[in-house]
Amino acid sequence: MPYGVRVGEQVCLALAPRWFSEDVRTNQSPDLKTKIYEVDLVISLKIPFETLKDCLSRCWIHPPCSRVYNLGFNPPGVREIDDISGEPLVQQEDGKLEAVAARIRQYKVVTKPVI
Repeated sequence: MPYGVRVGEQVCLALAPRWFSEDVRTNQSPDLKTKIYEVDLVISLKIPFETLKDCLSRCWIHPPCSRVYNLGFNPPGVREIDDISGEPLVQQEDGKLEAVAARIRQYKVVTKPVI
């Protein structure tokens, strides 16, 4: 899976179909929900909040080509400028500090009963 891409619906439904509500997001979901897979392994990474926040909030992209930069470990040559095109990079809404903190809080709420 390419860096910066979220886990797809097929993977989520394959790993945990019974946890998904009846309100499915796409037309493909009802078919996916009929396939049940047994989970025999769960990996839980204990990463400090500050580390996650720093990594996720430093992610910037070049929208036309989806090139991804991380200001911490893969920065562009010129801050907030794409190395190849010279065009401005943008920070996605879900990479802003407030959104990252909200995502981590939601993750903890959702995964606490499972892990």
